[in-house]
Amino acid sequence: MATCHILGASGSIGRAIADRLEQRMPLSTHRWVVRRWDSSSCDLLDPDAVRAAFAGRPGGDRYVFCAAKVPSRGDSADAGADNQRMLDHLLHALAGSCAHFVFLSSVDVYGPPLDGAVLDESSPLAPDGPYAESKVWSEKRLRAVDIRFPVTTFRLPGVYGPSDGLRSTAGLLARKILEGDTITLPPQTVLRDFVTAADVAALTESALATGTVGTYVAASGYSLSLRRIVALLERGLELPASVATRTEPSQRDADLRFDTRRLHEAFGDVEMTPMTTGLVRYGEWVRHGMNQ
Repeated sequence: MATCHILGASGSIGRAIADRLEQRMPLSTHRWVVRRWDSSSCDLLDPDAVRAAFAGRPGGDRYVFCAAKVPSRGDSADAGADNQRMLDHLLHALAGSCAHFVFLSSVDVYGPPLDGAVLDESSPLAPDGPYAESKVWSEKRLRAVDIRFPVTTFRLPGVYGPSDGLRSTAGLLARKILEGDTITLPPQTVLRDFVTAADVAALTESALATGTVGTYVAASGYSLSLRRIVALLERGLELPASVATRTEPSQRDADLRFDTRRLHEAFGDVEMTPMTTGLVRYGEWVRHGMNQ
């Protein structure tokens, strides 16, 4: 039986993917054993450890690459370089022996969009910062001529879910509401699009089961204003938010809107959760202490 390796399985997205694949195994005609990998089982920054773990693996194995270092204050350049090294170490160890590779990228590859732009897979890439640059580098690396196995890339917006530890953008807003901190919003209406970790898991399962390849913007396709997002979290938390408004706009206040027609054409079996229900449910999870 083939193995599906989840790299970055301790994170909220990797955990959701591994959980779904394990739970749905009895219902699926596709059989594989799920193997979870995190930094304690294999340090992807150590090329020797990666070779020991993955060199010589059967060619029928699948790989889902969720591993990433998210930059924090002062170390963004190091995090971006580490993300590139982790992927490169794995690809060298596999040496082309792979049945399907799923890579989780980010809509950060587009940079701040122009006013009114609706982003899709063909939109120009303009990464702003080392993290986004590392995602662009990784996408290009997976399209290189020496990569002869099928690759599916999902460009994700903000992802939230019950196990994100309030570290997602939605989680940070929920934390501010819980703690009574003021949420400062832009002076103008700004649109955002978030997806659930469960939806990312469903897309990943579908890609692995059907062999669908290519690059896809994995957004819900229905952006909401930040004020509306806060209101949905308020409803789920059953708490009011303290909201203030900045006097000056910033470059990062540009709307994020996505054309997801290509995603739905390829993965019509996956129904993306609208934020109008998903964020209320997320607030309820937080209120009941289910977000760990």
